[in-house]
Amino acid sequence: MSDEYILDDVVETFSDEDTLMSDIRNNPVKWLLSLAVVGPGMAYTMTEQTSYASAMENWGLPTGLEWILAVFVTGQLLIAPLSCYLLDRTGNMASGLFIAMGGSAILVANPGEIAQFSEAFGWPFFLFCVALSAPMLLVLKNKKKLLDPGKERLTWCTLLSTAIMVYTVAAIVPSAGVALIDVSCEEDAGALLSEVDVFAGATDACEALQYRYAPILGMAAAIGWAWPRGKKIIDDLSDDFLDGLKDIGPGGGDDGNDPTGNGVAETRSGGDDMGQESNLSISSIWLMSVAIIGLLIGGQLIGVIDVNGSGNNLGEGPFEELIFDTGAQNLPAINFIDYFGVEAFLVENSEVASEIGIYTTDGTTSGTQLVWSPPNNLPFRYISEIGTSFLFQFNAELWKSDGTVAGTQQVFDFSMYQDVYTFAWTTSFVGIRTVTEYESLSQTGQANLWVSDGTTLGTTQIYDFQDFGFLNNVVHNDVLYFAANDSISGMEVWASDGTTSGTSIHYESNAGFDGASFNDLDVLGNRLWWHQAHVNASSPQLMASDMDGSNVELLAEIGEYAGFVYATSQRSIYYWDYTQNNADLYATDGTISGTTVVGQGVMTQEMVVISWVWEFDGNVMLSLGLSQDWARIYTIDSAGTMAQFDDYIEPRFSLDIGNELLFTGAKDGVDRCEVRGNSGSFCGGSTLFLTNGTVGNTELFLEAGVKGDITPLQYSDGMLFYTRDSVGLYATELN
Repeated sequence: MSDEYILDDVVETFSDEDTLMSDIRNNPVKWLLSLAVVGPGMAYTMTEQTSYASAMENWGLPTGLEWILAVFVTGQLLIAPLSCYLLDRTGNMASGLFIAMGGSAILVANPGEIAQFSEAFGWPFFLFCVALSAPMLLVLKNKKKLLDPGKERLTWCTLLSTAIMVYTVAAIVPSAGVALIDVSCEEDAGALLSEVDVFAGATDACEALQYRYAPILGMAAAIGWAWPRGKKIIDDLSDDFLDGLKDIGPGGGDDGNDPTGNGVAETRSGGDDMGQESNLSISSIWLMSVAIIGLLIGGQLIGVIDVNGSGNNLGEGPFEELIFDTGAQNLPAINFIDYFGVEAFLVENSEVASEIGIYTTDGTTSGTQLVWSPPNNLPFRYISEIGTSFLFQFNAELWKSDGTVAGTQQVFDFSMYQDVYTFAWTTSFVGIRTVTEYESLSQTGQANLWVSDGTTLGTTQIYDFQDFGFLNNVVHNDVLYFAANDSISGMEVWASDGTTSGTSIHYESNAGFDGASFNDLDVLGNRLWWHQAHVNASSPQLMASDMDGSNVELLAEIGEYAGFVYATSQRSIYYWDYTQNNADLYATDGTISGTTVVGQGVMTQEMVVISWVWEFDGNVMLSLGLSQDWARIYTIDSAGTMAQFDDYIEPRFSLDIGNELLFTGAKDGVDRCEVRGNSGSFCGGSTLFLTNGTVGNTELFLEAGVKGDITPLQYSDGMLFYTRDSVGLYATELN
């Protein structure tokens, strides 16, 4: 047992209120500035806000200035050690210590930003954090020049050592885990930081991660180098604390200065740290220490210290890795492709020209690379791969590339045409639709269908038309289905195998010159279906046929208004039948017997849009857009009963990931959304939810926060790719 009661000295010295008030009165500017440095970060930490913007809004401040709050939270990584060093060199030891402890506490209570930097920069960030701890160690080493021997120096060194250890836990330990992954666990390079968080238990992600706590031992050794007496003091504090517990227990002594309980107070020996008191405001440090301890305890109670490593500014979802950070003000369209067997995405147009191109990615920042850029970084339109090259539309020209500058060249110039549209067709050729002049009331138009195998000689025109319909193209078993007018039969559905002889009308819906108009065309199983209207039909019609044009059936006559048709990839087509302002929902498998009403009169509005449909376990989930209310989610069970799915609103996008569905939407009380009747605040429909089709198993996956609306794009091998409108492309593991 030590002969020095360190805790008693601390309490005795800190109980002097005159010292505190005197120092505050004599140095008000110093303390106001110190409080200004850590105050905003502490205030943010003690709230339950999920983002900087929401905190600014609740405080009545402009949300566009949330970056300032970020500086006072994440910026403590630099502010805490550097302020401590600079202030101590000018003799302001109390202020330096206050900022060091306050800044370190803020960092440990907000681990999300450290997680982002660690994942983004890997092992160099670990070295950076280690280097940033050096200023505080140098200050500790220089204690004899700063303070006279005595209780003040002893207490100051103890608290600074505590600040250094808290800083180590907040920044160095998590970044060490990522460094170990980068260096020793290449296969696990994309592991979540939550797996290596200092607060978490052991991880199976990488065997080397068991050494991620080594920096704590290393820092303890560094503190011992800077303050040799430190280890002894820590031992003394531990003993004093345990004895203090004994004193207040049964049979304990009635005087805290008498550890033996026999009424004889211990004497204290001298030493290099014992002697006269300095001008350091110990009372101020004590007050700060109590506040920080309360902050950490309060943070644990209200959940701001996130043991999953996501950080309270990142919501409750998994760790996100920004793999493509756009410099454009408006997020460019990002489309995923299979780039010669590698996961890749396209940026076909951007306000920042240097971002345009093809990127390959493994779901990490370091593994995402720009592998090809179009000539002069101009916008392009990717078509498909053919052999060892891919074809793309560049302005009104057809180009091909093997991924190299030398292998990128023009195939055919279509610039003499008014309109050019290219599309994927087969593995051997692509299709091109050109329009020389559009049809009008006073003249006959001219349109042509082409094919190209990626060579100039292999780019040929196969059929002349008067005009193409606005209907989408559909390719099934290398046969193209499309709407066109050959000036003889009017607008009809055509089929082509890529040759002149193999191009013909698939089905003539209205014999004669008039033809029909078409709204939808798709394939369901081995049946082609389309939505048509013509002068000889009293109502719009939903039609279906076999792929060779036989067995044509009228599935349904859609009522007064044309229905919005949505085809799923599995088995059904969903469409609305509007009659006298009542909307009936139908489903069909492409046959008359398989066409049924699944929701009769479920809506009494004319404008109803189906945004997406998901089929699961014999049930259906739909997103329905309404003209006079929020868009909402509905489910239809196997018996045909339709019901609203909880109270989610504005479900705009979805992504089928097998047995579960990711969808964007909003919900009252989640991600700052407040629904008030037909209006709401911050209800942009951009929060990402995960469901298996039941309300009880639907949960928040990612918050929009201040990073922008979420749009899920791709799910592959357990990795989810999605965009945030104000930032770029993200990836996260989806277990």
